[in-house]
Amino acid sequence: MGEVREGIGEMASPAELGQALAAIGLFRAAPGEADLAGELKRLGSTELLRLEIANWLLGAASMQVLMATGAADDAGVDPVAINRAAGRMLSGASCEHDDELKTAFALLLARQLESLLMVLTAESLASKGRSDLPLLIQPAMAVAGCLLSLLEAGAAGQSGTASDYPGQVRRAAEGLRGIAGVLENMVAGAS
Repeated sequence: MGEVREGIGEMASPAELGQALAAIGLFRAAPGEADLAGELKRLGSTELLRLEIANWLLGAASMQVLMATGAADDAGVDPVAINRAAGRMLSGASCEHDDELKTAFALLLARQLESLLMVLTAESLASKGRSDLPLLIQPAMAVAGCLLSLLEAGAAGQSGTASDYPGQVRRAAEGLRGIAGVLENMVAGAS
């Protein structure tokens, strides 16, 4: 079994996460002990192995959400119902009744978005033929950073550890205003 994280729940073991990946079809079979031992040796820690496999699972599940959303759109499902279905994410994360955990979960998603945008930018800069991608991603990365700042301020406010909540919110708002100016200039330049 996995390790219990106080106040959050039980973490799945790397083997259990691998089984989940096999169950949704990303792997033909769950990784065996030898596979996991090889990955553990490569990565150097069980925590990093668990994190890599969990992110792999998140990517696979997110692609299922993307496909299911497209199918619901194509079938003419009410957009309000589609948005409401996203609330199942909170029940899947077992945090639908805990405001602090909901904020922590949203903060995690914002961090994931920011990290993904950084990876996309780095990949784009490292490869030729996709030089326009950073121009599209960089404003989104800045918005993700502002969202992350707002959620961090909210989480600190909820836990009582906020030192300058109004200042954090003000700085995020100023950042968003600056990003809006950059985007307006990009649109004006593209016209």
